[in-house]
Amino acid sequence: MLQREGAGDSDWIAVTNRLLDFVSEVVQHDQPLCPDCTEIMVADLEKELRSSEAERDHYCGFLKEWEAEDEAMITAQERQLNKELQQLEKEEAQLMQELQQIEAEQEAVKRESAVMAKEKEELDAQV
Repeated sequence: MLQREGAGDSDWIAVTNRLLDFVSEVVQHDQPLCPDCTEIMVADLEKELRSSEAERDHYCGFLKEWEAEDEAMITAQERQLNKELQQLEKEEAQLMQELQQIEAEQEAVKRESAVMAKEKEELDAQV
């Protein structure tokens, strides 16, 4: 058993936890490598780095392409919306002009109606 004579339960638990950490590789082990192993490990890490950089470059290129397409689409939409806005503003100006004409005609009809009502009263008074 791992427990020493006279050692407490907490010591035994601490030793057991350290062994479990060691076995499960939770704790990193700093061990020297031979030169050949170091070269192999460095070569593998450099290969992984190049692969990661190529993948990053690919994603960056895709992102730039996507952003350019998105910008072009937004610009086209803005142009279309500006064109529609100008058309709507022209239409609004025409409708406002028509409204003013109708209001002027309505005012003229009211005046003419008042004049005719006055003439009717005068004719009714004569009869």
